[in-house]
Amino acid sequence: MKSMTYLKTISLFCCIVFLFSCGGSSYNTDYLPPNTDADVKDIFPKTIVGLENEVAKMDISDTDYRGVRATYGEGEIKIEIVRNLKDGSTTNYIENFLYSKIDAFPNNSRVSVNGNWTGKGSDDKTKLFAWVNEDWIFLIESKKSLFDEVIVNFDYISEY
Repeated sequence: MKSMTYLKTISLFCCIVFLFSCGGSSYNTDYLPPNTDADVKDIFPKTIVGLENEVAKMDISDTDYRGVRATYGEGEIKIEIVRNLKDGSTTNYIENFLYSKIDAFPNNSRVSVNGNWTGKGSDDKTKLFAWVNEDWIFLIESKKSLFDEVIVNFDYISEY
């Protein structure tokens, strides 16, 4: 019995080491999601590094989801927020829309721990980070050089 506990402890330790060795920063996404009656224009930062936002409704083929995207500048920064309006499940959206986006990056990972899903991807120029908070899905995609500024300016994420 002690050997099983020891093996579980070692396995957990190895998983934690693996997650931290995947590189990059770790982010705190444990913030209250937006109020359901919030004006979407108030959810996004008005400007990031002097680039103004353009907020638009996302065209999502799955009618259970509604989303908005803020694009800054000529697309140097994109922030997407999607919400499940039906049953609160985010699985279909993640599997049908986000996996392919994340997997397109040469450096990518997806992980779900205790129901908290995150995904990230990067290449030489771009960085992407996505996460789930309750029935909300958040995604940030930007030039690598601007990514830290997005984290500083967006209310639903911070760096540890």
